[in-house]
Amino acid sequence: MESWDISPRGEKRFNEGHPWVFSNEITSPIKKIQPGDLVKLTNSKGRTLAVGYGNPHSLIAFRCLQRSESATIDSAWFAAQLVKAARVRDQLQLTKYSHRLVFSEADQLPGLVIDCFKTPQSQQIFVIEILTAGMDRWLENLPQIFEIFLKSCTEHSFNYYAWAKTTLVVKRDNSFRKMENIDVREAEVFGELTAEQLKSISIITAQSLHPRDYVIFHTDLFEGQKTGFFLDQRSNVELLLKNLPKISPAPIRVLDLFCYVGQWSTQIAKHLKDQGATVEVTAVDSSQKALDFCAKNVAPYADRVTPLKMDIVDKCLELIPPQTYDIVVCDPPALIKAKKDFDAGKFAYTKVNSAAMRALKPGGMMISCSCSQHLSDVDLTEVLTASALKSHKKMLWLAKGQQAADHPMLMEFPQGTYLNSWLGLAKADLE
Repeated sequence: MESWDISPRGEKRFNEGHPWVFSNEITSPIKKIQPGDLVKLTNSKGRTLAVGYGNPHSLIAFRCLQRSESATIDSAWFAAQLVKAARVRDQLQLTKYSHRLVFSEADQLPGLVIDCFKTPQSQQIFVIEILTAGMDRWLENLPQIFEIFLKSCTEHSFNYYAWAKTTLVVKRDNSFRKMENIDVREAEVFGELTAEQLKSISIITAQSLHPRDYVIFHTDLFEGQKTGFFLDQRSNVELLLKNLPKISPAPIRVLDLFCYVGQWSTQIAKHLKDQGATVEVTAVDSSQKALDFCAKNVAPYADRVTPLKMDIVDKCLELIPPQTYDIVVCDPPALIKAKKDFDAGKFAYTKVNSAAMRALKPGGMMISCSCSQHLSDVDLTEVLTASALKSHKKMLWLAKGQQAADHPMLMEFPQGTYLNSWLGLAKADLE
């Protein structure tokens, strides 16, 4: 195993808990290793600080796996890390329904994301995103790792993983892999279900306001975005539902921008329908496939569903009518992929939020989200301030949201905090 020396400046930040070391903080030659090789991180006095994996082709040269040199990094070690992550989700009472099992650095598994989806047929599908060269290298034997993990869950009485038939979906299609200089390729499937079955499948998620209740969603876990369903918005959906105004006799009109499979509008419509309201949903997305899933998911709870296929960033100001909707959701994908895209992305956020506010009736409620790690909470407030001025709306901001608890954050690692949201109420048009 190669040893890399870290600079004093890099050591200070690393000792404060940050799990990355950048290439300009390594004082040793780094070209000797292959991407993903294990590396010992040492300081100028020769003391070993950690073991992790390196990548000489990446700005993030070292990612920490273990802050000691005593551990053997093998299949048993990875399975043990999964058990630790499962214990956290068990403590948070999140494991009965679909949830995120592993959130990269927060679970000491940098470059790895795992969502566990439960189905009405007592199946579980682990959708696994491998983002880095190190994880690509060390997770070649994933079926073996999960065999050890599931056996360990039984031994630790984590029966919520042992009771179901298991399928693994391994995804290596994230564009982030290009930054790691590794290939992008089609997903692989291991276990009970086939790729075709996974392209249209029902999953169970907890209803945000009623953890003992659940909602069934239809989605694509093989070719769908990211892992196929966005579990990180659960607490933000709950934030919106808790603050919805009293039900009126008139139909309640909902606009779901960037709807994907309808996570927001389905739960909003279900919540309102349970209270006896008439609900009309307009769902907008650039993907016809996403709209088809959304319509199927919303239909049981809405009196009318209108799918609208649109490039929202380009066309929203032209095609979305003003002062029409009681509830508006603006939840775009990451519009800022890298620092170089910041100005253009911030402009796009302002444009779509202006259209969203413009669509609100006086007294209507809106939730705005950003999942761009490069758009800080301060940046988002600037976007919302500018958007309100552009749309001639006076907004009262009621509450701030963030990523759900199964996407935990490390204060010493701000790069892992990526989802921000604000809940607002439209007062009246400015004179």
